[in-house]
Amino acid sequence: MGEYFLKRLLAMIPILIGVTLVIFFLTALIPGDVVDVLLESQFQPELAAHLRGTLGLDKPFVVRYWNWVSGLGQGDFGLSIINGRPVLSQILEMYGPSLELAIIATVVGVLIGIPLGVLSATQQFHLTDDFLRLISVIGFSLPSFWIGTLFLLMLSLYFPGFPILKFVPFSRDPVLNLKIMMIPGMTLGIAMVALIMRMTRSCVLEVIRAQFVTTARSKGLNERVVLFKHVLRNALIPVVTLVGLRFGYLIGGLVIVEEVFGIPGLGRLVIYSISKRDYPLVLGVVFFIALSFLIINLLVDILYAVIDPRISYGKKAE
Repeated sequence: MGEYFLKRLLAMIPILIGVTLVIFFLTALIPGDVVDVLLESQFQPELAAHLRGTLGLDKPFVVRYWNWVSGLGQGDFGLSIINGRPVLSQILEMYGPSLELAIIATVVGVLIGIPLGVLSATQQFHLTDDFLRLISVIGFSLPSFWIGTLFLLMLSLYFPGFPILKFVPFSRDPVLNLKIMMIPGMTLGIAMVALIMRMTRSCVLEVIRAQFVTTARSKGLNERVVLFKHVLRNALIPVVTLVGLRFGYLIGGLVIVEEVFGIPGLGRLVIYSISKRDYPLVLGVVFFIALSFLIINLLVDILYAVIDPRISYGKKAE
């Protein structure tokens, strides 16, 4: 297990290098730069050239890339051009709300999606299965911004005292924070429920027909024991993969929901940094999201061994 973990960590190095190249190259393609934003209507070619030289924007692509990557290697994400603050500190400030939203959505998806998926699989060809599959298609098809707007309208009309369109950090008031974050978390969780339910149903139906399940039943085991000890445990690995991928996606894909509910997260920080052409901030946020995604994938792979001890890492079978 330790050998596998070390190999995965080492394998992340070339992936991160490739990620930095892609991020830096695509960011360089953004039309205009921060100088255009700073000068706006008072654009003067001489002043613009001076500012670009001061900020290092006139240097070749390779030089700018090396300066940025070498800083990352030392844990230095650079300084924001607009406000002069360290990029990493701004990312960590905004990371908490985005992470909390992703956790709430994932918990909602797992706690509701897996039981409904199991129920749908065990009731195959029945009305319950048809109804649940229909609900899952609807839940996945509805756009999150529409669901969020609908929640806001319902809360403002029927629960006028409910805290909406504001944010309170968890460290300041945990109860109020959870009240505020629960609705946007559930907005994201609806799609998670639909995905997890469909994946769980498909995996359970595949495993429940396996030979070892038939053998377990022939031994006289209780149907509930067969379902939860033999079927569900073997069916959960693809579900865990899906949950890990969706969790990583949520951390970097919360732009719309954060804008709708006014939550200061990474999504809003990305929009702000791009609109201001603040390249160090854009690069730092996108790299941090990519790093988070890789770490989540690593944790999911390790979780496989916890779910199914038969999975072996490290030594090859002789």
